[in-house]
Amino acid sequence: MFKKITYYLFTQDSTEFIFLIQFLTVPIATFAYGHTPEILPVLIALCIGVCLYPKIAQQPLFWIGMLGVTTYDMYHHALFAANHSWVVWYWLIAVTIATCFIRTGDALQILNNNARWLLIIIMLVAVGWKAAKPEYVNGTFFEFNLVSNTKMAPFVSVVGDLTDKQINSNIHGTARMFLDLEQEQTVLHSSWYMRVIAHMATWWVLLIEFAVGLLLLFYKKSFDYWAHMFHLQFMFFTYMAAPIMGFAWIIWLLGYSLTWGHSVQLRKYYIALALLFFVYMAPWEAWYINYLWHQ
Repeated sequence: MFKKITYYLFTQDSTEFIFLIQFLTVPIATFAYGHTPEILPVLIALCIGVCLYPKIAQQPLFWIGMLGVTTYDMYHHALFAANHSWVVWYWLIAVTIATCFIRTGDALQILNNNARWLLIIIMLVAVGWKAAKPEYVNGTFFEFNLVSNTKMAPFVSVVGDLTDKQINSNIHGTARMFLDLEQEQTVLHSSWYMRVIAHMATWWVLLIEFAVGLLLLFYKKSFDYWAHMFHLQFMFFTYMAAPIMGFAWIIWLLGYSLTWGHSVQLRKYYIALALLFFVYMAPWEAWYINYLWHQ
């Protein structure tokens, strides 16, 4: 089994590479949806079906069905859907169309173009949105998230020069602020380290997102290589501090989909990062927040 998985991860056959992307898309899509109670069991059943009978992922009817199920889910929860749910939905459309064109030999090009442009749009739109907001550019937004976001708590406890009591106070204070709209003021604990980290992270994120989006626009192999390097760095550092794994997995898959035609070494970097994601997915946040809650 391990040898078979390894074979597909490093395959040089285009049809097998397409199949790998189809197979990897299924679990990522499954756990990006399920907002509607009756939808999640259907998605899990489809995911289990692909695990037991992988070849069904090569059938257009399977993807039309999966796209229909996720579209139904998105229609009923469009206003509350996370950003990555929309990205996954667009990717499902691309995979569905590509699957319909496997026999014509156009499937790989369809997947490649859509992965490229989804990454370009994600990165450049993110840069534009952030750069237009003064509270983001001056580091205030990032500092607020660092000291008050539960997902950042384990990271802040290590590098932020804040005590567990102060971090706990920030989390409780932020919760009260959003629950009690009449509350005039909430004082959050921060530190010089947090302000420095916030400013550095703010500009690092802006520059690296801009670099990834810009380099991918050129459709040149050498530029693509550096786009991959920046993209891998972005995922490694961003999701180490803030393990928002729904978004992490879909932009990982988009990047991996663009490795076709590059050296096997590049795929190894993506696979190593995927293994690291499983470490990030351990419930460190829940364990740490539970510890803080009882302080």
